[in-house]
Amino acid sequence: MSRSRWATIRASSPTSAPRIACLSLSFEPNYCYASLIELDIRMHPNLARLVDLAGMAIESEDRQILEATAANPTAKLRRGGGILRFNNERFYQFIVAKSLLSMPYKVIVEVDFHDLVLEEPDTGKRFAVVEMKRWMSASGERELPGIRTDMFKKLQNASATHKLILLFSANPPGQMHEQINWLLAKLNLPLDRWSSYCFTTSDQNNAAVEFWIAGFEFM
Repeated sequence: MSRSRWATIRASSPTSAPRIACLSLSFEPNYCYASLIELDIRMHPNLARLVDLAGMAIESEDRQILEATAANPTAKLRRGGGILRFNNERFYQFIVAKSLLSMPYKVIVEVDFHDLVLEEPDTGKRFAVVEMKRWMSASGERELPGIRTDMFKKLQNASATHKLILLFSANPPGQMHEQINWLLAKLNLPLDRWSSYCFTTSDQNNAAVEFWIAGFEFM
């Protein structure tokens, strides 16, 4: 049976939960009520901070898009959605890069075939290389070869102190944990080096969805 990420799925509960910086939102146009939940994770704190900054920046962009289109009947007629209106990896890449300028590193986009590199400003040593991937297909299978290539070839062979893959995904509300568990099983990865940030928005059909950003530190 083919699996759809957009239907209710069954997943075993993890024995040890990753740190999830997940915003549980009551979604209304132009308003956002959030409660932050923090769990433990074995990831460098600056990488976890990176995930949080990326998530907050994409959420902010989402709210700006929703507000703009709500006030513009022409845009509203063409299609709905916030950040998913521009479901483009490169768009997300530059939102994330801009959000990281507050960190104590030089932020470089597209260098040595990596999506993003963070360098120590004094030494030029690479603190982290980051690869980014959208995970948006209905089955969840189509992107797996590309994710594996980024993790087990590009990141594995990268020269940096830390190596991070950053995933962008969306699903019906409340399913993020199940989706991450399924992906971990497919990639044969541990549960304790993930950090995630999620928020509720709407898709192109104006249905409520959960958009999330998940980072995995590849050792």
